Amino acid sequence: MGDKTLTDIACTVRMIRDKAIAVADGTMEQHEGREREKFYWLPKSMIEVDPDDYDVGDAVTGTMPEWKAMDVGLI
Repeated sequence: MGDKTLTDIACTVRMIRDKAIAVADGTMEQHEGREREKFYWLPKSMIEVDPDDYDVGDAVTGTMPEWKAMDVGLI
């Protein structure tokens, strides 16, 4: 993808792994007959998080390529 347009997403950190983080934007989804918070896995190499000393549960702003945000369903 050659598009270099960036977008900011207000989200909450839900899980942190070595190479990726899971974030939630407040949307809900149906899963196994019940409603739950929807979360999105993003590679750390593709997202810049402010503040950069985030932890699980923190509200952050994630800056990422617009195409990636669209690809995972954040926009």
